[in-house]
Amino acid sequence: KWRRRAIASAYLGPALALYGLFVLWPLVRVGILSLQRWDGYSPPIFVGFDNFAALSADPGFQAELQHSLVWVLVTLSVPVGTGMVLALLLRSVLPRLRAPLRGLLLLPLLLPTVLTSVIWRLFYNPLSGPITSFLHVIGAGWLAGDWLGDPRLALPALLVVACWGSFGLSMLICEAGLAKIGNDVPAAARLDGAGGLVLFWVTTMPVLRGVLPLAVVATGFCAIPSYDLVSLLTNGGPGYATTTLALDSFGRAFGGNGEIGIGASLAAIQACAGFVLAVAALLVSRSLSSGEVGLDETHAQKRKPGQSAAAPSILLVAGLSILAPLAWLIVLVMRPANGDGGWTALTSNLSGVWDQGFGGAMATSLWTSLMVSASTVTLALGAGFALSTSRSRLFKACAAVVLALGIFQPMSVLIIPLFDVIQSLGLLNSEIGVMGPQIARALAVSTLLIWAGIRDLPRAVLDAAAVDGASHWSLIQRIIIPLTYPLLLVAAVWSFLLSWNDYLLPDVVLAGSQTQTVPLALAHFTGRVDTEYGLLAAGALTALLPITLAYALFYRVLARGFRQLAR
Repeated sequence: KWRRRAIASAYLGPALALYGLFVLWPLVRVGILSLQRWDGYSPPIFVGFDNFAALSADPGFQAELQHSLVWVLVTLSVPVGTGMVLALLLRSVLPRLRAPLRGLLLLPLLLPTVLTSVIWRLFYNPLSGPITSFLHVIGAGWLAGDWLGDPRLALPALLVVACWGSFGLSMLICEAGLAKIGNDVPAAARLDGAGGLVLFWVTTMPVLRGVLPLAVVATGFCAIPSYDLVSLLTNGGPGYATTTLALDSFGRAFGGNGEIGIGASLAAIQACAGFVLAVAALLVSRSLSSGEVGLDETHAQKRKPGQSAAAPSILLVAGLSILAPLAWLIVLVMRPANGDGGWTALTSNLSGVWDQGFGGAMATSLWTSLMVSASTVTLALGAGFALSTSRSRLFKACAAVVLALGIFQPMSVLIIPLFDVIQSLGLLNSEIGVMGPQIARALAVSTLLIWAGIRDLPRAVLDAAAVDGASHWSLIQRIIIPLTYPLLLVAAVWSFLLSWNDYLLPDVVLAGSQTQTVPLALAHFTGRVDTEYGLLAAGALTALLPITLAYALFYRVLARGFRQLAR
């Protein structure tokens, strides 16, 4: 018994220590700071709930709270509805068309928030953007507006961007759920005279009702953070039309006003929303494990594609709408400059971006992201193995709760106490100060993925290996890794993207350093050359290239891992 505990501690300990230092402790510290008045220099003073009372008396707080609630409601509902509709359409097209269409529709899910903001900043341009130009061409120029500069349009414009980038995982989950619908029940319903609407309500809707809670939870942890998008596109303006709790929390804590306690109070309010999502995730997980919500395709018959000719056309339109903002980058980067266009403009803009230090940022991001990915998978593999071999149900339940608590907390919630932790460890202005918290944040999802993958392995195989005298390392190396490698790759890509896309943490930790990551370089580049759209588009295309290449190379294995995850 003690030997098993020692082995479990050896595999679980490093991941737990890192996760506790950079995720759990900052969460606790946010709660403590929200009850204190502190300017960052003098000793903190306990004031109880005075910070929350001050917020309730602030006229701008109500608007911030309203914007944040609208953000949460829209970014949880619209992507889920969009993903459900697209999943239904994908099930109606020929199998050979599904993979390319699915790959195209999933692309926005992989893009960094900074890259997404640059793409849409160019797309929303009120003078030369394609939306304004198209409205003028069709004679509806009176509908054109300053999409990010008009107080009435700014928040809806931001929500469009947020929904554009976060419907992919919901689509995958709904598609996996629809795969369980066989041919017998629909065929019998048609023989009984059921029409299309009745057929949908009787055969399809029960399955969707089962998977939609999971889709909502999954969308919650892959949604675009409000701080990043708002800060990069509008910075809370025009006026206070797009200010959110996350933006105000960061501004109060790091804006030089010495209102760290009030900033932590705003972060604590956001943490409560994360706790609600964590509870929902645990309830959904319990329903899945008890069989109330099933995605098992074992007994499902292969569903024949529908004969509707509308589905491919609608999906093609949806795919073009996904590609339109990305295609606009190519148009801008090849637009004539100083009389030269085409390939001459392309090479000129790309070389101009590289000369301004983008190459160093690419190297830094690639190095840190690869280190974060490798470290996360290594630590999560050990932690997942330890959790899967534990015989204590209480220990497993506590581990699931602890991991779920950290999944739904955005960096804007953790950044105030996390800065203090990084400063205390002497890691400011260093790449390690960025990588440590990124590994810790990626561990929650990666550990749950690998834990679930090991738990679903045939128990007889593991028991047979143990009877043959296989050590724990042999089990991991010879059985677990070969059988769960699609999920391992999903975890590796997830942690890589989390690091590659991260904007807020490097912005705070590397503020006094010359080192830059790709998101920082793009954000600073946007501010320096906001009128040179060719250079801006070239920087965005350069940042997009590694993600697109990796996605194309590993798409088959990633799709297999995502389907395994969705089931």
